[in-house]
Amino acid sequence: MNCKNLNKAIVMLWVGDSKEAEEDAKECMNSLKEEIHNLRILIKEAKMEAESEYLLPKTLREKRLNPEDLLKLAMYELSRRIYLFSGNTKSKERSGVIYLWLDLGVKKILRGYCEDCYGYVSTLLGSGFVVMIDGVIYAEFLGTDENKAVESVLEAIKGHRKNK
Repeated sequence: MNCKNLNKAIVMLWVGDSKEAEEDAKECMNSLKEEIHNLRILIKEAKMEAESEYLLPKTLREKRLNPEDLLKLAMYELSRRIYLFSGNTKSKERSGVIYLWLDLGVKKILRGYCEDCYGYVSTLLGSGFVVMIDGVIYAEFLGTDENKAVESVLEAIKGHRKNK
């Protein structure tokens, strides 16, 4: 199973770097494809054999399906959805922060990721706010241009960077 980069793929999809997310998801899907086909057949049979929905776990155990098999199925489904939802959005990068700028008229949103950031930051700004949890950044602004917003985010997270 080659799904080690799936968590990074989710983050890259968050910031709009969908090309990397698509490649990681495809790699995971290809590594699980053979096993998943057989697992789906066994699960389908178990659903048909179970007399009631609450008896399904017992039937799955009788078919020798273990939690690892169900986890593989879940990882495959997650990677498939990442692959389907990756589009043509383009991320930008500034001072080690990869971000996606969304202009929704008056409201502007910055979704970003800082690989060398850690901890929790929550900052209210004059025209919005910034929240960062272990490098994943979400910021909203009202009537601010992109450069000012990125500067505000960089200022808010500067104390939480490993490589200042």
